[in-house]
Amino acid sequence: MTNCGPACQTCEQMSINTRCPMDRDLIGPDIWSAGDLNKMFERITAEPFLSQYDVKILSSPDTYEGGPWVITMDNFVNDEEADRLIELGSIEGYVRSTDVGPMKPDGSTEEIVSTGRTSTNAWCSNDCIKDDFVKAVTGRISNMTQFPELNSEDLQLLRYEPGQK
Repeated sequence: MTNCGPACQTCEQMSINTRCPMDRDLIGPDIWSAGDLNKMFERITAEPFLSQYDVKILSSPDTYEGGPWVITMDNFVNDEEADRLIELGSIEGYVRSTDVGPMKPDGSTEEIVSTGRTSTNAWCSNDCIKDDFVKAVTGRISNMTQFPELNSEDLQLLRYEPGQK
């Protein structure tokens, strides 16, 4: 029945949520509670991160009529790390960026080439995640967000050529 639903498109087994329900005993409770994301941004936009990474707040719930958090960090990654990440993206292989499309019966989603996103991207997986420069950057992200690296997805490396958006 598990394989039949998506194949024949005729029963409740077509839904990924029915075939593979989340088992809270296995995955545990949600990591964050209401307000925790805001607390993380408040910590990131205060010392020592504020001056260490030249954090600029472009928008926050306290500014611009309660806008979302939008920040920049001008020196979170140094030039040597940036060059290595660009190189690793080329090794992994940059491909045209896509958007998420409709969900397939198996729970994955289709990829749709967007006319709005014209960049290319590569995922830092395989040998890339073992690179010392990548480990330094992901360790810094983990320290800042207080999320274990194990709970993070691979780095997505974006490349923009002149005129792309």
